[in-house]
Amino acid sequence: STQSTGGVISDAVAMEMEPHYPALFQLYSGTLSSASPEVLYLTCIAMSKLVLFIGTENVKPFASLLPASIKAVHTLLSADEDKACQSLELFENLLECEVPVIVPHLTDLTELCLEVAQSTGLEDATRVKFMTFLNWLIAAKKKTIQKLKLVERVLGVVFKLLATPEPEDTESETPIQYAGIILDTIALHLPADKLVPALLQTYILPGVGSSEALDRKAGLVALAVIAEGCGE
Repeated sequence: STQSTGGVISDAVAMEMEPHYPALFQLYSGTLSSASPEVLYLTCIAMSKLVLFIGTENVKPFASLLPASIKAVHTLLSADEDKACQSLELFENLLECEVPVIVPHLTDLTELCLEVAQSTGLEDATRVKFMTFLNWLIAAKKKTIQKLKLVERVLGVVFKLLATPEPEDTESETPIQYAGIILDTIALHLPADKLVPALLQTYILPGVGSSEALDRKAGLVALAVIAEGCGE
């Protein structure tokens, strides 16, 4: 099919295809509104292969496809978790190559990752994959994340996860453990004078003073993290 070829072609000869980008973008604009999870997946993968070759003249039309791409990943989560995780590669590539198109979509991407982090119906590996991307997003775009006031949203979810019982008999990393890693990243990358008072007042003191053992655990984990290493 045209779409499956799109995935293969863009990986192999993305640079040579540059004259055809407008036609490709038009194709992707159509396929991103498809009801077929397979078509959504192939479109995201094909787009991810083009990221490294997007010149300045193509940034705007490529960026216009991103809201639909985020929706596509969201749709894939309920259809095929593995393909949703692979489709996230599009946004990983955008973050890595610093094409300046991801910033306007930081709020939507953060909300998507937070929704997945809290979705207990999904596999732990899927949740951790999206949390890993969120962690990278926070480190790479810390100033914008602060400006958009997304830190409060992230902290709210992190504390909810920290105050969750750990599953028994798990060898792989759990979302609860990864919540601690995200908190550590926030502490390292955000200004301590803003972060510490907010953490103490909203989360640590109420947590440590709670009658619930899990809330106390969450409060103590947070206290340990900020004691260990807040940014300047």
